[in-house]
Amino acid sequence: MRALHVVASLSPKWLGLSRAVAGLAGAMAKSGLDVKIITMAEGEEEQLRPEGVGIETFRRGPLAWWGYSRDVAPAIEEAVRQADLIHVHGLWAYPCFVASRVARQAGKPYVVSPHGMLDPWALNHKKMKKRIYAALIEWKRLRNAAAIHAVSNSEAASVGRLNFGSPVFTIPNGINAREFFNLPERSLIINRFPSLSGKIILLFLAQLHPRKGLDILVKAFCEIVKKRDDVALLIAGPDEIGYRKEIESSLEKGSAMGRYVFAGMLTGEDRLAALASGDIFILPSYSEGHPVAVIEAMAAGLPVVLTDACNIPEAGDMGAGIVIPAEEKPLEDAILRLIDDLSLGNQMGQKGRELVMDHYTWERVSARMMEVYEDILAGRRPRGESRGDGGNVAGAGGRCENSAP
Repeated sequence: MRALHVVASLSPKWLGLSRAVAGLAGAMAKSGLDVKIITMAEGEEEQLRPEGVGIETFRRGPLAWWGYSRDVAPAIEEAVRQADLIHVHGLWAYPCFVASRVARQAGKPYVVSPHGMLDPWALNHKKMKKRIYAALIEWKRLRNAAAIHAVSNSEAASVGRLNFGSPVFTIPNGINAREFFNLPERSLIINRFPSLSGKIILLFLAQLHPRKGLDILVKAFCEIVKKRDDVALLIAGPDEIGYRKEIESSLEKGSAMGRYVFAGMLTGEDRLAALASGDIFILPSYSEGHPVAVIEAMAAGLPVVLTDACNIPEAGDMGAGIVIPAEEKPLEDAILRLIDDLSLGNQMGQKGRELVMDHYTWERVSARMMEVYEDILAGRRPRGESRGDGGNVAGAGGRCENSAP
């Protein structure tokens, strides 16, 4: 089987999306699948490069925000001719539009993974532009997809409510387990940011964007520092829209000066070192698909505090963390509960690590995805298909219990 993956970017700046595509494609290649990725880049920016995967990268043209390049369409046409199945990741991007159109014209089945971009909050962000684009392009390519891949039961329900008519199946994101067997020393981050020494470190590791709930995290943290002098906030992630300035201003107004660190974009060993240095991982998002950062934090043995919008209810169900609504007071209470009982955090961290290693490795996820590919190519309904209410016909659910080990 030959699979073509198309995504707007493999830059680490795209965080969950780029890591998800690279992780899935790399695990498929390791299993013997012939895998290729076509993607875009701006200049000489760094890209994730999974081993064993052929990657073609094209420079963005004048409409860089759309991922346009006059050279990418011919390359996609040739790659589609050679592929058995096309997997398109994300929405609102020129390469995704081209890949779906060419696959349909060539009579090749294609799968679309929205990666949370059809969540109600996401659709309401820049609402008018998306309505116009969706009417002209997106809804048609989703209606014609062989199947739509949801990364959580909540996303499957959101997609189902839009009534595209295409089968929807649920398979979560994963992690590269080997990265978490021998994490870097905590001292790597402490040496880089000495103000964190001797503190209980609250870790936020995600893009600096309003969608990620940094506003309520800042408010909760400013209340916490009034009660505890042994807590610090480490904020790590790219700032593509200049949001840091607003967040920093709120921290200073809340009398949290000297109690926080902006680490910027962390990749490779630095990213793992941040996870190793944290005591509590926090992601208070308003909208997510199935955030890789939370899975990685659990793999690193951290207790997690996350909102129900993160779509990982099993973190709370399995005792790996605390799931809350996206509100300031519940967030503050959850953090204080873990700060006041570090042994509880240690227990949660151990349960989270077990949960991830049992269910969320890329090997398990890719095995499940390849079963879906086989179903589609054989003309069958995909295993794990949603009933339309967020549940699953075949029991795939949010976790990969039926996946190969």
